[in-house]
Amino acid sequence: MDKIDNVNAIEKLLDRLMLGWLLTSPDCLRPHHRLSPQLKSVSEMRDLIDRLWPYCSDEPTFTQSLANFQNQVVAKWKYLPNLPSAIKERALSAGGKFNNTVPDNENRTFELPVSVWWAPINETARSAGISAFVLKKLIEEKYIASKVFNDTGDDKKQHKFLMVNLDSVNELIGKLTQKAQPYNGKSSLTSIKHYPIEEIVRGVLSDKLPIYYKGKKIINQLYVLNVDTEKAKRKELRPDDALTVKEAGEVLHTYHSVVVDLINHGFLMEHDSSGSRRLLIKRDSLDRFKDKFIVIGSIAEELGENATNLAEKLAAVGITPQPDNTLVKIYLKKKLKDLDIQRIKSMASYDTKTGRKPSYNQENVSSLRVKNLILLIDKHGGITDFTRKFGGSEGTLSMMLRERKSFGNLAVRRMEKKVGLPEGWFDSRNNDSSKFK
Repeated sequence: MDKIDNVNAIEKLLDRLMLGWLLTSPDCLRPHHRLSPQLKSVSEMRDLIDRLWPYCSDEPTFTQSLANFQNQVVAKWKYLPNLPSAIKERALSAGGKFNNTVPDNENRTFELPVSVWWAPINETARSAGISAFVLKKLIEEKYIASKVFNDTGDDKKQHKFLMVNLDSVNELIGKLTQKAQPYNGKSSLTSIKHYPIEEIVRGVLSDKLPIYYKGKKIINQLYVLNVDTEKAKRKELRPDDALTVKEAGEVLHTYHSVVVDLINHGFLMEHDSSGSRRLLIKRDSLDRFKDKFIVIGSIAEELGENATNLAEKLAAVGITPQPDNTLVKIYLKKKLKDLDIQRIKSMASYDTKTGRKPSYNQENVSSLRVKNLILLIDKHGGITDFTRKFGGSEGTLSMMLRERKSFGNLAVRRMEKKVGLPEGWFDSRNNDSSKFK
């Protein structure tokens, strides 16, 4: 009552009460959760104020209570070291105001409600020092409790959020750390987060997989020996007559997706030991494929050519892939037996079906000289091959072909001389392209 006529004092007191209410609510981390006094009964509000009043009536007491409450949160969820900062960030986003005064050592703190605390998956992961991806894996395997909350957002629409039980996360990490032992060996360790986490947890909790720690007993410093993991054991158990997709790709000088495509087309055979986590290929099917076929990437690497250009050059000399519906082109080796490599490497003019189509043609131009220029350039395989053979700028030539740059007398005479054409050729209506050099 001594503050009833002091508006500023009343506002500060109400701010402290609302902030204390938010921080001590088990729903404090829900994204759209709002504390709504108007939805509470008088008796509920009386009980709430009775609980908070001793810690909010003055600023020093409130500041001290906040500090001690943070210590209480750390003590309750000792394996979620970043939880206090997550709660504070949520309070700040909701409009909470914190006093940075350094508190004394009075033993005063807000009560920590005995209830189930739920938090969004991202905030929970950050509180524990792990990624949301790892946390989702543990939720999927039922090691951690979760449920979906519905909240109404600022847009007045319903939003669904996957919320995680903080106690279950804290308990699981606690079980892992309690089983961890200091490591004094010389072999290198790998963080448990670098493996299928559900396999690690299952192995540790069943005492089948030793777990170690370095420094502090926190999840970021829990490690296992690679040789002890199921992942390593699966690799060791791989049959001698099997290859991984990566190994097959290295043999064929191609990529993962190409190897999978060859399996789908029946050129390679999947091994009986192949599973959902690891695709294996029968070694003998790869040997048979290599004896009969070769992928364009292998030929291109051997010749130092671009694979796309090489395929077009091969088509120009009558060598077609078999079949033509695979992800990359494959060829029968017997068709390449008598291939003239030097001829292929020196080819400057060949039909192309890839890349951007020329945007110029004789029908779109009015100048006779430009029509003849198009005829000349097409004969030599396009702008790139023409400039490679006779020099000049591709950009300038392209503008001439689109009549955006003049192809005047001086340019015409120079072109005729450069290519070896008779004077006046560009002004003739009866040019014979078969006589080009």
